[in-house]
Amino acid sequence: MTRNLKKIIKFLVRIVDRLLAFVWAFLAPRSARTRTLIIPPTGSTGGLGDQSLLEGCIHLLDGQCDVLFVGYVSIVDEKLLPTCKTLRLNSKFFPFLEFVRIASRYKQLAVVGADVMFGQYSPENVLKMLQLLRFAERLGLDTRIVSFSWLTCENTAIIQAFKKLKCTHFFLRDSMSREAFQSTFSAKRTHLVSDVAFCMPERKSEAIDGKFSVWLGAAKADGHIILGINLNGALERCFEQQQIEALLNSVIDVLGSENISVVFIPHDYRKGISDQDLSQRVANNMAQTVNRYLFERRLSAYDVRNVLRQVDIAISTRFHFTVSCLCSATPSLFIGQSKDSRYDAKVQGLVRDCNLKLKSWSMDEAVAAPSAIAEEVFRLKNFQAQMASEISSALADTVARAKQNFSPSGRKISD
Repeated sequence: MTRNLKKIIKFLVRIVDRLLAFVWAFLAPRSARTRTLIIPPTGSTGGLGDQSLLEGCIHLLDGQCDVLFVGYVSIVDEKLLPTCKTLRLNSKFFPFLEFVRIASRYKQLAVVGADVMFGQYSPENVLKMLQLLRFAERLGLDTRIVSFSWLTCENTAIIQAFKKLKCTHFFLRDSMSREAFQSTFSAKRTHLVSDVAFCMPERKSEAIDGKFSVWLGAAKADGHIILGINLNGALERCFEQQQIEALLNSVIDVLGSENISVVFIPHDYRKGISDQDLSQRVANNMAQTVNRYLFERRLSAYDVRNVLRQVDIAISTRFHFTVSCLCSATPSLFIGQSKDSRYDAKVQGLVRDCNLKLKSWSMDEAVAAPSAIAEEVFRLKNFQAQMASEISSALADTVARAKQNFSPSGRKISD
């Protein structure tokens, strides 16, 4: 009886919460609103890709924005953000009413979609975000989902929630995502942009000071090629550590261990899929003849880009690490999780839209034919200057598209 009573009370509280939120949205004043409210992806701390997305948004808005953390633990450490106001949706009983009270002070709401909006990770959080967008529409805000990917969505509740949005604009970060999105929804209010992380500003960091600076200087003095390696901790869901080690050893053998120095560059520190944990184990098992370096302290997104500027070639297994390689004009290749991985599709779209000859493999293909990876790294070494020049040339158009995530909604945005 008590359990049923709790369920009834909880249900009634939800109804009252939504009702009060609707009333507040109807009565809220519409004037004197100038700033943008940004909602980053929800999740656990440690994703440097999400930090770079948020930093890019703040930079594009010239700091005229505040950040609202919704859901569970914030995806980034707030201490890593520049000086802007950070808010939290704390109410357990009336979250929608609290959101409407907060949002009524802003002119624009931007939900950073990343790769979560089609429900791959947490459908409940996606539905909450879409409900918040509906309330923001009723408040008269300029609402948008920026910098997001879209693949096939099989969740009918999410599809219906998207269809209920009447004014929100959708800014998809690659052409493959836009095609998939338009196959389900109308092309109206749908825009092709690029990832807003391309707009993260340059900033000095401590990453190349101290121990790493000494190691790097010695390696360059010996004439070594500096190979940066990012290992996605999620690779171990499908592959054995020994397979990953065998692949890297093949690459090093082709280049010659006496000619190469390897730096492992983690790009995600989330519990359970930490790049740092996997990198540490792989580095420890490398032959003693291989000169290698692994950062002991946690890096920020700024640190990663500054390190990549010191690297000759990079092997990437994460989307935003690849973005950082492009921003640093570092020739790179991408190794994904599997042929059927949804995660890897966004990289294919990025490479296609940048119109660069950056090659990618699934981990299945790389493990089956490690010589192909080794040959591509060797090719990048031989044409490093040319590849860096091509990346720099393509970057201007990519950054211009990234800026359009915050173009006025009424203005025509390039296809």
